[in-house]
Amino acid sequence: MREVEAEIHTTDQLLEIYTSGSMALPKGVKHNHGPVLQRIHYVRKMVTTIQRGVPVPAPLPMFWVGGLLMHLLANWEAGAITVCTERTLTNSQMAMGSVLADDDLARMPKMPTLWALGLTETFGPYSYADVLRVPGYPLCPPLDHIADGFEVRLVDENNKPVADGEKGEIQVRGYALTPALHKVERSLHFTPDGFYRSGDMGVVEGGRILFVGREGDMIKTANSNVSPAEVELEMQQLDGVHSAYVVGIPIPSAGSCWWPPWCRETGCQWIRWSCTRN
Repeated sequence: MREVEAEIHTTDQLLEIYTSGSMALPKGVKHNHGPVLQRIHYVRKMVTTIQRGVPVPAPLPMFWVGGLLMHLLANWEAGAITVCTERTLTNSQMAMGSVLADDDLARMPKMPTLWALGLTETFGPYSYADVLRVPGYPLCPPLDHIADGFEVRLVDENNKPVADGEKGEIQVRGYALTPALHKVERSLHFTPDGFYRSGDMGVVEGGRILFVGREGDMIKTANSNVSPAEVELEMQQLDGVHSAYVVGIPIPSAGSCWWPPWCRETGCQWIRWSCTRN
């Protein structure tokens, strides 16, 4: 066994995770031994409840990077006991990117670390927060801190850094970043200086980054890019509205229309919100 172990190098590929991504386009994400071990060590340092011999429930499926990293590999390193539940959490109600109602936020489990954004490509969360939400930015915790071994920047469409208060794409670089996607040219997703184009959009506010949505989720209407989250947040302030969901539907003669369903406790109803020409 030791002879076999001696043949393994930190740069050898350990696993390949297949994910549909946010747009249901499948991709194989490669990760090597060294970076995966670095991420496991980091999670063990951040999540102090993982201790040798202590049972730890595994609510997330282990084919998700969150379940694999947080509830299996970190437990193995610590010698903790992974307790597989009768069924795992597979719904997306509490997923990053959802505008949650106040009671849904109150029901979120209290975690020792407020994880913010992460990617399969970064093998889990690459950021964490000081607060659960910032007013006006309901999609996920702010990126107050960046995980060990990562760099993050916000850039415009010309790959130039954006100023404070401006919107840009969040790009990430670091030791634990995937070296490549399976059978995909590196230049399609990586910049020449090694940053990964995440497709996540954010705003710089002082020393923190605020997530505003996915680039592909923006609705083009009346020559403007509108974040569905902005509309959902406003609708949820209306009396009797518990949750709202906004999608764009292209209409050739009129540009994009917003068709947000609004939901009471008893159910949801679709309404026609606005329709404008581009």
